[in-house]
Amino acid sequence: MKFEDKGFTPSQSGAREENIQEEKPFERDESDNKLFPQLQVKDLSTVTDENTRWKLDADGIVYKAASTMENLYIVVKNKETGEEFELKGVEEFKGLGKTISENSWLGVENIKREAKKLEPYKIEDFEIEQKQRLKMEEDKAFKQAQVLVNTKLKGLREQFNINNIDICIGSGECFRNSLPTVEPYKGNRKETLRPILLKKLREWVMNERNGEYAPEGFENDDYVEWFGYQGWLHYKKHKVFSYGVIAEDKDSFSNPKLLINFGQHTGEDNPFKGDYKFPQAWLIPDSGVSSGEVDLIVKSKKEFKASGLKWLLAQAFLIGDSADHYNALKDLKHYKTNFGDVAAYELLADKETPKDCIQAVIDLYSKLLPYGVEYTDHKGESHDIDTLTYMNIYFLVAYMTRSSNDQTDFFKLCKAFKVDTSKVENNNLLTAPYEVFNIDEAETIAHSWEDIANKLLQGELKSYKSGKKQDLVDAMDSIKEVLQEHVSFSKKIRVKTVQRNKQTGEIVEVEG
Repeated sequence: MKFEDKGFTPSQSGAREENIQEEKPFERDESDNKLFPQLQVKDLSTVTDENTRWKLDADGIVYKAASTMENLYIVVKNKETGEEFELKGVEEFKGLGKTISENSWLGVENIKREAKKLEPYKIEDFEIEQKQRLKMEEDKAFKQAQVLVNTKLKGLREQFNINNIDICIGSGECFRNSLPTVEPYKGNRKETLRPILLKKLREWVMNERNGEYAPEGFENDDYVEWFGYQGWLHYKKHKVFSYGVIAEDKDSFSNPKLLINFGQHTGEDNPFKGDYKFPQAWLIPDSGVSSGEVDLIVKSKKEFKASGLKWLLAQAFLIGDSADHYNALKDLKHYKTNFGDVAAYELLADKETPKDCIQAVIDLYSKLLPYGVEYTDHKGESHDIDTLTYMNIYFLVAYMTRSSNDQTDFFKLCKAFKVDTSKVENNNLLTAPYEVFNIDEAETIAHSWEDIANKLLQGELKSYKSGKKQDLVDAMDSIKEVLQEHVSFSKKIRVKTVQRNKQTGEIVEVEG
C-alpha cells in the first residue's frame, strides 16, 4: 500500500534548535513558468483527481539532504616529513588555478621559505585526501536530514496542491553504460565521497516512507517515466491523469506526461533563493499531438531548450547532454561536425511535423557523416558502421524508456514516420573519396609536356639571345602564360577521385 504524505515538524526531528529556522507562512507562487508557458497547467484539478499518484525522482533530494548534514575537508600530508594538517579544501591549499595562488596556504608558505633561502614547495610535494565529518552528533544529524526531505515534500504539496507522492530512488549502472558510445555514459563524473548518512537515509525512505527502487538495469529517470507514460495514456482516454511525474532532470521534457519540475533558485546573493524556478506544472503531449516546443534563451551563453520529440532529437543528435557526458557529434574528434545550440534551434524551430523533424536530422547527418563512422568506443572496441546505426546508438542513450520492455529504437521511429533514410543506410561500404594518380592519363601528360618543351625551344627560346630587351620580356611573359595554362591542365587530369569498397577492395571512380 502506498503511503499518503504526512507532515514532519521540526519538533519531531530532534535536531539542534539553532539549525531550525522559524517556518514562514506559505504563499503559493502564482506566476507563470518562464519556459514554455503555453504548456503549463495552473490548476491541476482540471487534469487530475484524488486518485492521481505522483512519482517523485528523489535521488537528488535524498542525496542533498544527506550531504547537507556534513562538512567536507582535506588532509594534506608532506611526503618528505610526514607532517599532516587539515584545510577546508583545495582552494585554501593552493588556489583553484593551475598555478599556486599567492593567497593560498601553499603560496604563503613558499613566501616564508624563500625568505629563509629555502627551496619553495611544489604541489607534488604533498598528498591530498578528501575527508568528511557530520556537523553534529549522528542521531541529530539523521533526524535533521529527515526534516529536510519532509520539508521538500511539504513544499511540493503546498505549491502544487497535490497529495499521494511516491518517493522513487535508483542505484547502480543502467543499460546505457553498455552501449558502444565514444565516451562512457556519465564518464565525466568524478569519484566523490558518498555522504555519510546517504545509505541510512535511503533505507529510511524505503522502510518508513514506502519508497520504491528503480529496477536493476534502469535509471530512476526511466522508472518514473514508465508511470508518466501510463498517466498520459489514461489522460488520452479519460481526460484525467492517473500518474504524474515530479523530477528535476531536463531529460523529463522529452516524453509525454504531466510534469512538475522541483528545481529551486540557489545562490547566497540571489533574491529568489528557495523559490521554484517553474512554479507551475507542464502537460507535455506526445508526437501525435505536437512535435514539441523550442526556445533559445540567454544566460551566460545562448542555450537551446525544447520539449517533446524536438528535445529528444536535440539531445540525441545535435547538442548532447554534458551532465550525462555524451554528444554524438562532438565526441567524434576526427570528423568536422561542429554543431551548437543556435544551429539546433535553427534546424528544428520551423519544423511542424514529427516526420519533418526526423528528416531534418537525417539530412544533416547525411552531410556531416556521408560515409558512415569509424571510431573506437569507450571500451576500446573498433567500429565501422553506417551513419544510421551510429545515430541509433545515441538515440538509445537519450531516449527515456516508457515501460520495462520498451523496444523503441531509431530504426523503428524512422519507419513509423516514413522518413527517407537511404543516404545514411549502408553508406560505410565505400571509403571516403580520396585522390590517386590517374595512370590512364600518364601517357597524355608526358606527350603534352614534350610538345610544350619542343614548342618553346623552337619558338620563344630559339633566338632570345639576339632579341631586343623588350622582345625578351614579351617572350618571357608568353612562356609564363603557356606554362601556367599547362600546369593547370595537367593537374586536372593527373589525379582522379576514387573510393574503395571495404569488403571487396574494388576501386570505384567518383564521377564529377
